[in-house]
Amino acid sequence: MSRRPEGIHAAKLRGSMPPAPRLHARHDGMAARIARHDWSSTPLGACEQWPPHLRATVDLMLAHGFPMIVLWGEQLVQLYNDGYAEILADKHPGGLGQPTRECWPEVWHINGPIYQRVWQGETITYEDKLYPLARRGRLEDVWFTITYSPIRGEEGRINGVLVTMFETTAAHVAQLAREREEQKRREADRRLALAFKVLPVGVCIVDTEGRLQLSNDQMRAYLPSGKVPSTDEVNLHRWRGWHADGNAIEAHDFAIARAMRGETVVPGLEFQYLHDDGRARWTRVAAAPLRDGDGEVSGVFAIAVDIDDLKRATECQSVLLAELQHRVRNIMSTIHAIAWRTRESVSSVDEYAERLCGRLMSLARTQSLLTRGANAGVCLRGMLDEEIAAQTPAAAAYRLQGEDVLLPPKAAEVLSLAIHELATNALRHGALTHEDGRIEVTWDLQVQAGQPWLGLHWCERHAEVEDWELPRQRGLGRALIEQRVPYELAGSGELRFGPQGLDAWIRFPLRERDSLLQTDAPGAAAEGSVR
Repeated sequence: MSRRPEGIHAAKLRGSMPPAPRLHARHDGMAARIARHDWSSTPLGACEQWPPHLRATVDLMLAHGFPMIVLWGEQLVQLYNDGYAEILADKHPGGLGQPTRECWPEVWHINGPIYQRVWQGETITYEDKLYPLARRGRLEDVWFTITYSPIRGEEGRINGVLVTMFETTAAHVAQLAREREEQKRREADRRLALAFKVLPVGVCIVDTEGRLQLSNDQMRAYLPSGKVPSTDEVNLHRWRGWHADGNAIEAHDFAIARAMRGETVVPGLEFQYLHDDGRARWTRVAAAPLRDGDGEVSGVFAIAVDIDDLKRATECQSVLLAELQHRVRNIMSTIHAIAWRTRESVSSVDEYAERLCGRLMSLARTQSLLTRGANAGVCLRGMLDEEIAAQTPAAAAYRLQGEDVLLPPKAAEVLSLAIHELATNALRHGALTHEDGRIEVTWDLQVQAGQPWLGLHWCERHAEVEDWELPRQRGLGRALIEQRVPYELAGSGELRFGPQGLDAWIRFPLRERDSLLQTDAPGAAAEGSVR
């Protein structure tokens, strides 16, 4: 300290000091303790020798309602009132008459510089200042609003420090708690706003008047006026919904309006929402009430989800399921017919199994070709190559001639079975049973009534057979060519048998027709495309 306080000794004050105040008679508690304390062993000396300004300051301190302490002399000896005794806690009553540095060593790094400034004449005040006090066996943080004032003698010299304070720990801790809660709230709001922002659906919170309080871009696109549909006459026409019985949903029964009445509307109501560009898209709106501490509705949380793609996909799925059921029935009918016709032309179980498997595999090959081409159609030459390769190793006996043609799915289904039967019969009974047997398949495109037609000629030739007879049995191949081609492809088919071989003519228009072998919805194959 730059200035040292005057020492207060009995010898200097004797004879000039008025009678000491009767502190114990005027005050209880600390007044009595100060009056009884043996001050003769301290730098202050006996009470009777204290200077008038010290006695007056002590008298003021004892009468004060706030905690106060007088730090006297160069050692800053402590005198304090009842309020300060509570702050001392277990350091009381030992702190009375003790130098403050010995009493509060844990805060000397804070108070020491302050006392030096006060000794220079400053009055220093702090609000909510932190002091780490060692009390009750532990160090605890305590906050005070505190003032340090110099105590001057009659000559104006500073003899001590008067400290007045009141503890603000509870208020400070409460404020910190409020700030932490506010920080948590802001963080929760930030996270909520972020969640609102990244959600791929419209989300909002509205008040009881139907006004948007918090929302993301998707919801604001649905509610451009900032009001919910039931309270927005200007944009109400954009929302159209229907009950299960077909009646229109009235505005007072919209999801958010019902939530304002306390209902939870989940999974929600479906509406057609009219966008600015004139598109009407299916949208599902769900809502739930928000309640205050008394259980009263204070707002509504709502979600709007664009379900147009889902709605249309569901409708498409229904169509596909119906189509699948139809096609499964058809293909089972076809298999049944093939199985039944196969039994008419065989003489053993093994032959039946062989014929049936061959015909079913022909269907499978056509289905594979359709799938490979995304159901757009089947290349005629590729189909012929696969059927011929599946039937005989004598591929050299075949000659194929014609432009490549893309067959529509239905034409591929019927024609592949017909070619399968022709190739099978050629191997079993026809040209390929003769050493000189040859098969020529030619085709071309013709235009009839402005529409492309395919004309295919299957020609088998071999040496003339003596005692030849016309086949009496009408097999599946003949039925396919002469009956199914005209019926299912709107074309014509003809078979001619002779002693030197067989001729088959098949003609039909290249129209788009669905095949029971397709695996998806009806496609958009180019009718009669040539490549």
